[in-house]
Amino acid sequence: MTQKAASTIWVRVDSAAAAIARIAEVVMWLGAAAVVGTMLWALAAQVEPVVDADANLLRVGPASLSGSFLGVTVWLGHGALRGAVSPPVIALVTVAQLAIAAGWAMVFHEVAGLCGRLQAWERRAAAGGRALVDEGSAGPFVASAVRGLRRIGALLIAMPVVAWAVGLVCMAMRASVDFGLDGVAFVAMVGLIGLAIAHVFEYGMGLQRDVDGLL
Repeated sequence: MTQKAASTIWVRVDSAAAAIARIAEVVMWLGAAAVVGTMLWALAAQVEPVVDADANLLRVGPASLSGSFLGVTVWLGHGALRGAVSPPVIALVTVAQLAIAAGWAMVFHEVAGLCGRLQAWERRAAAGGRALVDEGSAGPFVASAVRGLRRIGALLIAMPVVAWAVGLVCMAMRASVDFGLDGVAFVAMVGLIGLAIAHVFEYGMGLQRDVDGLL
């Protein structure tokens, strides 16, 4: 397979990945908006919240709020709360759900941006241009890509921290809380990998500058 044919294939792959990331970003923002809308509607209509039989799902009229987020499960009306619905715990869980949804939306936004830059680079290579190009030509080893990868890494590390912090506060407020390590460890690990890749891209920027200086 020629380099031009390979670049053409990767243009399609990057395009598909960017489209998926954009869709995921929109879904996450819509999810965050739905949580806010549900709570505002419940306050305006003075709807009485009801906890389901498992005490992990709060039903507010036709909508619902889960007590599970990123490896942390908060029982909204169980355990030490003795079946009572605790507004402060519900408020904290709502904040956690919003923060995590917004975090995922920003991660997907950065992923889409990275895929777009790679797509432009591969399209140029498929058209016979240089594969490694400067910032204005959207090459892979550029400062914007490094910043995007660092933001992705920081967000993926921050989200588990937020989830556990909210869980600990809810526990201090006498709610029953369960902490799972699987989801937290995976997301944090991917975040660390993102930071490592950002370092590699930064190193690639230096090499690219040296190569461009020799041409």
